Amino acid sequence: MRKAAACLFVLAISCWGQESRATLGGRVIDAQGAVIPKAEVVVISDSTGVQQQTQTNEQGNWVVRFLIPGSYSFKITAPGFKQTETHGIQLQTADNKSIDTPLELGATSTQVTVTAETLLVDTTAATSGTVITQEQIAEMPSMSRVTTLLATLSPGVVQQDQNQNIAHLWSHDAATRFTVNGGRNNDRSNSFELDGMPNLKTGGQVAFIPAPEAIQEFRVLMNAYDASLGRQAGGTVQMTLKSGTSRYHGSLYEFNQNNVLNAKLFQTNLTGGEKPPVHFNEYGGTFGGPVWIPKVYNGKEKTFFFINYDGTRNADPRFNIRSLPTELERQGDFSQSFTTQLVSGQRVRFPIQVYDPLSVGSDSNGTRRLFAGMVVPASRLSKVAQNILKYVPLPNTPSDATGNATNNFVPNSTRQNKMADVTVRGDHSWNNRHKSFATVRWYHEDELSGDEFHNAFTGAYQHRMTRGSGIDHVWTISPTKILNLKMNLTRYEEPNNDHGVGFDPSTLGFPASFTSQQAVPSTPRITGLFGDIGVN
Repeated sequence: MRKAAACLFVLAISCWGQESRATLGGRVIDAQGAVIPKAEVVVISDSTGVQQQTQTNEQGNWVVRFLIPGSYSFKITAPGFKQTETHGIQLQTADNKSIDTPLELGATSTQVTVTAETLLVDTTAATSGTVITQEQIAEMPSMSRVTTLLATLSPGVVQQDQNQNIAHLWSHDAATRFTVNGGRNNDRSNSFELDGMPNLKTGGQVAFIPAPEAIQEFRVLMNAYDASLGRQAGGTVQMTLKSGTSRYHGSLYEFNQNNVLNAKLFQTNLTGGEKPPVHFNEYGGTFGGPVWIPKVYNGKEKTFFFINYDGTRNADPRFNIRSLPTELERQGDFSQSFTTQLVSGQRVRFPIQVYDPLSVGSDSNGTRRLFAGMVVPASRLSKVAQNILKYVPLPNTPSDATGNATNNFVPNSTRQNKMADVTVRGDHSWNNRHKSFATVRWYHEDELSGDEFHNAFTGAYQHRMTRGSGIDHVWTISPTKILNLKMNLTRYEEPNNDHGVGFDPSTLGFPASFTSQQAVPSTPRITGLFGDIGVN
């Protein structure tokens, strides 16, 4: 599956759609409340030092758009007035906030410093939503570490049933399973964006799930959408990736779970077995800062990067109780085999009867004959079936009361996952009128499940792969016109193959150049064990 999107916006300030980045603006007035036109305004990112300049218009208003969420300051300078600096302004994803600034008469060289003490309220948009902050993402306890599920911290968001499973970074369905304000109860109700670009796979689920360490924050938008978003029955999750800052920062982490403190499971108690292995390791690191190449390029206050790598190694128990042939049955002896049926509330036993298929038509009525003593002669046993049985273990627990060979094997199997996840973002400020960012996202996950016999006879591989990239460029043409160019490409693949694809039961082996993870299409599955023997 491949999705690509390109967007072009040339918009006036008066008709602005919902944008995942933040907008900061305000009005500049004097002590009597009169507006001050053509005042110089400089907005400064506290984390990168990048500055963006603008001027107030004839009504004293100013606005700076497409700001990366974070902490900001701004300073205002006008002839005949003291310079005023305002600090401590926190902008979140999709914020559109405004603050009025009064200037005092005096020399321009005199500076007045103001610290924002109250949270600015977005009074320009009817859209409601909740921002899940970086602190919440880092500190909320979570077995899954799937950030989208923290959307349930927002009012009106309800988690759907996960069927007692723990979601992981490859769990696209689980990561999508929540409803917003009573939206439709399926995986197509919500929309997902990453840095303002679509992040969806076929079916409507989220396509790429960044590790929590790669996410700055995200907003859950709920209602009153404008035309840029209003096409889904639920909500919109707008995730923002972390960006590099003016200083180099990095981190290392590992999350581990094992069976040391676990109790024995019911299934292992059936066979008197040991505790099954549980080994979950998720590890990784982050690194970001200004781009600096000694003697070549110094990107301080201009070019920044951020990289996150996340790896997972997982093995957790899976139980699918099987019914396997007994040792006598493998030898063709069905004299002890039986099944049961409830008759008037009583369980009645019926012996297994084995007919010779070559005896059909031996008389004029076409009657089949039973094998003597319900034992198939050794010369009549299928060689292919006998080869297959070498890969089928013997029962390891007594049969239940419904038959002589029913639910008599409890496997000691695990689901095994291996995954690598990479997120990269780069930001560049060309000048006051041009700025760009680009992202690259990639992950590859391999899962082996159903390996109950620990050989080629059981088990299947599932592979999940997402590759994507996005480019965004903003050109401030004039104080009332902005050109925003976006390009986004997402490719999602989910191939599957059998553990034993290519295995030849007649020769007990694979082709010489074959590996068990190769995907060979349309390979027939083995469905019978006893060849030309008829069993009733």
